Amino acid sequence: MTRAILYLPPENEFLFKIDNKQTVLVIGQVQSGKTKFMQEQSRLAFYNEYDTVILLGGSNNNLLEQTRTRFEQVFERNDEMAIIEIENTKYSQLPEKKCLITSLKGIRSLEKLYEMLINSTKRKVLIFDDESDFGSINIKNPANPSKIHAQIIEIKNAFNEGTFVAVTATPFADIMLNKDDFFSSIFLLKPNDEYTGSDFFQKNNIYIETEVTKDTREIKENQADWLKIILSHIQRIYDSNLPYTQMVINNDLSKQFHKLAAEKIAGILILLKERHPHSYLPKKYEINVVNKIIKELLSNIYILNGESNAWNDQKHSIIIGGTLVSRGYTFEKLLTTIMYNEPQNKMSADTMLQRARWFGYRKEISKFMHVYISNKAIECYAECDKLVKELENLIYFHKNNVKEIKKGLNNLRSKFEIINLTGKKERPNHD
Repeated sequence: MTRAILYLPPENEFLFKIDNKQTVLVIGQVQSGKTKFMQEQSRLAFYNEYDTVILLGGSNNNLLEQTRTRFEQVFERNDEMAIIEIENTKYSQLPEKKCLITSLKGIRSLEKLYEMLINSTKRKVLIFDDESDFGSINIKNPANPSKIHAQIIEIKNAFNEGTFVAVTATPFADIMLNKDDFFSSIFLLKPNDEYTGSDFFQKNNIYIETEVTKDTREIKENQADWLKIILSHIQRIYDSNLPYTQMVINNDLSKQFHKLAAEKIAGILILLKERHPHSYLPKKYEINVVNKIIKELLSNIYILNGESNAWNDQKHSIIIGGTLVSRGYTFEKLLTTIMYNEPQNKMSADTMLQRARWFGYRKEISKFMHVYISNKAIECYAECDKLVKELENLIYFHKNNVKEIKKGLNNLRSKFEIINLTGKKERPNHD
């Protein structure tokens, strides 16, 4: 590892030399360019002795497919390169050429990947574990680890030469729950000046402070409030002139609440569709354009919660959910976020940061964005900013001394009133 802190976009420098087998933790802020980093390092790997790159790309098909699509923009199948989707492949062993493999972090997919590796000739393997703090960490007794964690360890042990790279925006559980010697090194990817985090949204008055209650999450409050939100969204779609946009409603983990929200939003859009646009919008808004926006929104209301996972990212869409809209997804033209999904007590930094899907490189569309959020959540994100800076300092001063970085994080606990470092249950760090 050349240095502890790198800057995005990634430089044309390969970081994971094949000198020895190592496990590395890479930390980059939410939607700051980690996928591009993995793409570039994968491309360079094939020029630096590696013959196999594996991407463990999430725990659901939508998230993996989004990442797969990006990787296929860099790599293509040919006589020298095989691109293998574990869930769809008929291979029982790897072909004798360079391989790019993508896999879900599900037990069946991981078992199939493991079988392919042990059935193949010796490979030089670079593995990226995307969203490494989700699914990969053992939160059970070390003597009886979770199935996914145990299978990932088997995959790591199935090759003699190579590197395992855990990648996440929220590394607190990775650092706190793994053994001190699990990672040989840790480094941070710093976003460039175009990155928009919580501080940017607060300074630019994009946060709209909202009181969040049980009734709010159940979408029981005054319909007039929701009508204002929907009208504002329609106006901002019109003003932005974007060909497609997203509204994301993260109101609760309960699937029942997602259904209630979808019904409420559809009812408001139907009401607006039946009325003349100039009865609720200024005359500068052209009737045909407004009606087209309303019609498209009404036809593209999606619930992402495990039961239904598909949505059209090339339309003006409304996406409702909890866990599945809280991690990994990139909503490219996200104009409106309604973030009511928050705990009543202390908030976990890793959970709340993952829910901030409005973070990213948003300056170009930021003047059209609204984020509806509680004051408590705003304060939470302010503390998260401080935590990220503290972690950056720890990595800078302690370089690859994971034990000292972990000790430093432990010492930070008392500094924060609103956040915990992680919502995952901590356990003794046994060997």
